[in-house]
Amino acid sequence: MEAVIVIFSIILLYVMYVFRSKKDRKKIERKVEEMGGKIINIEKSVFEKGPFRFAGKGIMIYKFQYTVKQNGEDITKEAWVKTGGLFGDDWRF
Repeated sequence: MEAVIVIFSIILLYVMYVFRSKKDRKKIERKVEEMGGKIINIEKSVFEKGPFRFAGKGIMIYKFQYTVKQNGEDITKEAWVKTGGLFGDDWRF
């Protein structure tokens, strides 16, 4: 019986993780589209904190590249976002 509970818990945690990752990726895409840009790549930063000083439990950090038009040209930029914090998302463009 204990093994079933452990297996169920692991499956539930994995499903929650996947759901949150998808939600965060959609949030990043929306933010960039609001700025008139287009996402090139989104990667979850597992070990690197990027420009953030602190990253505790429940925090996810993403590094993403996007293009935006400036003076008629597509410019590629890189940005970071930290999600799951007490004070909301922390965007670094």
